[in-house]
Amino acid sequence: MAPVIGIAWYAADSNQADAARDRRQLRLDLIARRLQTHLEPVRAQLTYLSQAIESGEIDFDNPEQWRSFALGALAAAPQAVGYLVYPVEGQPIRFIRADRSTSPEPRESVPQAADIMARARGMSGPAWAEPVWSIVVGEPILPLIVPIRVRGEFRGFIGAAIGTSDLSRFLKELDISGERKPFILVGRESVLAHPHLSEETGRAEQHDRRRLATLDEVNDPVLASMWAPDANPLPTITGEQPISGHWNWVGDRSFAWHYRSVDDYAPARLTIGSITKPAAKPPVRAGSFVAS
Repeated sequence: MAPVIGIAWYAADSNQADAARDRRQLRLDLIARRLQTHLEPVRAQLTYLSQAIESGEIDFDNPEQWRSFALGALAAAPQAVGYLVYPVEGQPIRFIRADRSTSPEPRESVPQAADIMARARGMSGPAWAEPVWSIVVGEPILPLIVPIRVRGEFRGFIGAAIGTSDLSRFLKELDISGERKPFILVGRESVLAHPHLSEETGRAEQHDRRRLATLDEVNDPVLASMWAPDANPLPTITGEQPISGHWNWVGDRSFAWHYRSVDDYAPARLTIGSITKPAAKPPVRAGSFVAS
């Protein structure tokens, strides 16, 4: 009888571990898919714009044609908060979605314009850049750049500013207080999206900072402790996109962090992840941790 009970216990324990692993995989898959559906439509738009200019469907030297086309494209992709058309010669023009405005942009007001121009010359299609804070739109953006060529001649670049506040609002929908908290990081120390940044207080703090938040600036002491020393590794969840993880103590409670890198938007070094919070306080600061 004992062996039968032992086999049943092992099967139940194994099933519980498999279910927990599947839940963690699903959470990160949901975040990855939301990131993709947020960013890829803008990439498709810029690809079409550059091809339409090269084929002559859009006259690059006709500002009025540009205005109607750019504002229409912004209306179709609300995550793109603005476009910047930066020609090799002539006046750069900025298009803003919020008020449907068009305004000349002084060349000297575009940070690293010369570096972007040099990079664009060697590009054949859209490419991402590092996330930055945008003073113009008042939120962190993920920039996307596409070179412009007319009959093979390089004429400049178009930059799209993709807002990130919608990503934080999506993560807020996944957030379950006391159980799990999702996040998107840039590198190891900056936060691109987090449930706190979808709240009025978080948005105000972000606006006052005028830069991306660090891990200890999103009202989440557990996220702030993500890279604390003496972490305990958790088994890697294998698959098409492996998930790493570790657990550690924050005060007298244990927490697990599961995360994976997203390389599709390089050079932006994005990491998606989720924090698992145990339902009850461990009786002692020792022993193993099983994440749910």
